[in-house]
Amino acid sequence: MDGESTIQVSFVKDYDKQVKVAYQREGSLLANTVRKRKNVVGDSVRFQKYGFINAVGKTRNGDLEFQNPDHSYVEAAMVDRYAPVQVDDLDQLATNNDEQALAAQSGAWALGRETDSQIITALSGASQYVGDYSKGLNKSELVDGLVMLDNKKVPNKGRFAALWPKHFYELINIAEVSSSDYVGDKFPWLKGEEAFYWNGTMWIKHSGLLTAEGDATHGRSYIWHQMAAGHGSGADVSTRIDWDTRAQAYNIVSKMKGGAALIEEDGVVELRFALDEELDAA
Repeated sequence: MDGESTIQVSFVKDYDKQVKVAYQREGSLLANTVRKRKNVVGDSVRFQKYGFINAVGKTRNGDLEFQNPDHSYVEAAMVDRYAPVQVDDLDQLATNNDEQALAAQSGAWALGRETDSQIITALSGASQYVGDYSKGLNKSELVDGLVMLDNKKVPNKGRFAALWPKHFYELINIAEVSSSDYVGDKFPWLKGEEAFYWNGTMWIKHSGLLTAEGDATHGRSYIWHQMAAGHGSGADVSTRIDWDTRAQAYNIVSKMKGGAALIEEDGVVELRFALDEELDAA
């Protein structure tokens, strides 16, 4: 009996479910920090943009003066991404729960990193920034980034920041973060991850941040509001298992479709710095 015919349907379903659950639980650090559109059909996803309006009064018998805020949209291309792996002994994977969980988790993490990469690339389109590439970041520049959002009337609630690991650990010491500042149960997808509140913002350690194009010593981190960027996803993460006769092995491919876009530039601040410099307490 060839390998293809021995693949148990129940195992494929269970494995597919494990990848889905692992991706939703711990695949991506940033997917829940932006606007989300699920079950997108087609090759692109649109996110609506609405301008500001002001509350107004009226006289007793007067008419209301209606406002006409700007209304437009941004669009992101939806792209397919895959996490392929080849397994020689599917029976071992099917009967060993630990091996099965590790394999499923590996696929989920790969897709999660891709989701984060799409979001980080979208954030990198922001035009406002603090710091420069000739020196390290300092504490006051982090505060300046938050004030920049304040000046653009960006709401306090729903602010996030992603820092390079080195700066994240240095900020813990500089900001005198206490155990009560850590994420706790408020953001379930961050539970078990390194993240904490400081100055009304959730700061997240992230190893997938970008350097400036053309120079690996120029680091970039971001502060943003949840409504300033968006990520669209197609159908749920899915996994397929096929027997490869030529390789005499099983091909396991987990797949997702997604895309991200910068929606409101005023809601994102880029932090620029020399990557090899420490975070200054000043």
